[in-house]
Amino acid sequence: MTTPDESAQHLIDAANSFIDVIEQENDALRAARVSDLTALQDAKLTASEIYESRLQDAVRQGAAPERLSPAMRAALGKCQTRFEDATNRNVNNLKAAMELNRQLVGTIAQSIERQRISAAGYTKTGAKSGGLATHNPRDTVPVSLNKSC
Repeated sequence: MTTPDESAQHLIDAANSFIDVIEQENDALRAARVSDLTALQDAKLTASEIYESRLQDAVRQGAAPERLSPAMRAALGKCQTRFEDATNRNVNNLKAAMELNRQLVGTIAQSIERQRISAAGYTKTGAKSGGLATHNPRDTVPVSLNKSC
């Protein structure tokens, strides 16, 4: 059986590994390295599962703060602060990436709409058809070029 301090140390080790993955994700989000984000998903899932397992072990082993040495309580508090900081940055980075993605999709949609509107055809009289791609095909004349001219 492990002591409460040993259980807490296992929890700290698992939390630090999880924090490291979160920080890697934060770096990838800030740099818009999508391929890195995809690769980190398995590592993040594994780290979170290990962290959860160590947390449950610590609870089962009775690693309540009052049973820990003062040094271990301080180390656990420092780890908790680091974990909270990393996850708060992660939430902010994810929100920023989602907003950037929303803006990008909006820009693409606007560009498609502008292209649709500016796809001008010509009427039978040779006048522009008004610039709408949804013009009536009967109002246009097909044109072909003959290279023999």
